[in-house]
Parts: sequence; structure tokens; C-alpha cells
Amino acid sequence: MAKLFFLKESRDKAVYRIKSGYRAATVRLVEDKLGVSQARFARIIGVAPRTYTRLRNGDSAFPPVASDRVYRAGEAFELAERVLGSEDKARSWLGRPQFGLAGRVPVDILDTEPGVEQVRALLTKMEHGLVA
Repeated sequence: MAKLFFLKESRDKAVYRIKSGYRAATVRLVEDKLGVSQARFARIIGVAPRTYTRLRNGDSAFPPVASDRVYRAGEAFELAERVLGSEDKARSWLGRPQFGLAGRVPVDILDTEPGVEQVRALLTKMEHGLVA
């Protein structure tokens, strides 16, 4: 379970890099970890699909708001991986409706901070054996 490189950075460095905007390689890494389509990931990070494709295939930085959402999605994935024990289990869990989220699919609510918080809270409960 290798940690995503940008999550190993200090919080100060993370803030700087988010405000500067992540480059395409970092964004593609999180997209690949989640195992979602480009269109779905574009929606998660709040970028129009055509803009996402252009930025994903180019050398420009992603906007700070999108970069922040990439960071949060990466954190949620890593928490799921730690709690569930593998990348495959994390990817599967994040992509399926969850009873603890009122039947919503975790990856579909990672586009808002309250959604990310709900996913984190459920995973934390699972980690402590409070839910199955």
C-alpha cells in the first residue's frame, strides 16, 4: 500500500501545490487509483469534460479548486485502501452503493466537502468495527 506521493508532503507544501495547481500526471494518478472514467473524474473534480481532456493531455496546471478535489479524492482512496486492505477492495467499495451512505455510491459524492466527510466518517466507523 504505497501512499500517493503528494499525500506524503507537509500540509504547507500541499497547500502551495494545490494553489499552484496539480499537473496532469498527478491528476491521472488519482483517476487511475479510483478506476473511474475520464468523464466521471471530471465531474468529481468539477471540471467540464472537454476542459478535463485538454488539461489531462496537456502541460497546464489544473485550477486550484480542481486540484483541491483531486487531493481530497486521493485522501478518501487512501483511507479506503487502509481500512479495506487493498487497492482493489478500496476501488470496488468506492464504486458501489453503500448502506451507510443511504445507498449512494461513495465516488459520486466526493465532489463536495460534505460528501467527502460522509465517506471518511463511514470508513472510520468501519475501521473501528462500528459498522460492517
